[in-house]
Amino acid sequence: MPGYHNQFQEGTANKMAELIKQETDATSLKRIQCIYLRAKFNYSAVTISEIVGFHKQTVLNLHSRYLKDGESALELKSKGGRMRENMSIEDEVKFLKSFEQNGDDGQILEISGIREALEKKINKKVAKSSVYELLHRHGWRKIAPRAYHPKRDLEKQDTFKKTSLIASNLQGKWLKVRD
Repeated sequence: MPGYHNQFQEGTANKMAELIKQETDATSLKRIQCIYLRAKFNYSAVTISEIVGFHKQTVLNLHSRYLKDGESALELKSKGGRMRENMSIEDEVKFLKSFEQNGDDGQILEISGIREALEKKINKKVAKSSVYELLHRHGWRKIAPRAYHPKRDLEKQDTFKKTSLIASNLQGKWLKVRD
């Protein structure tokens, strides 16, 4: 039998036995079993790893974290999420509210202005792509006016629409679009 330096508290095996009965998730069950097998039978990490199917170092890490943090070490941490967020989603919504009125009034919003305000708010430099991602995340999109020729003549365009050969031939007719 191995000689562990630190022993679990009294009653740890009984607590783990109760948790084993309640647990439905396989991975969480294995984590609880790692603690239970050491507390109840004083098995080595190698033996526990063979029983449970974890690597030996995983078992040792779990034992160490359980001694340090208690039962919170058994909880699985969720993967993914916003690990490097500058602001919470709610703060982002509040931040963008100040720019909403300008956009609703038809004023042009430039990314550089939003970027400067964001940098001032969070007190650090921000990449331009981060501002674009922020706007995209909250459903903002770029609306640009339709391009037109600077020397266009609206009267000539209207007369062309009314008198062109194609427009007059197609009036009231249906066209079959190719497949």
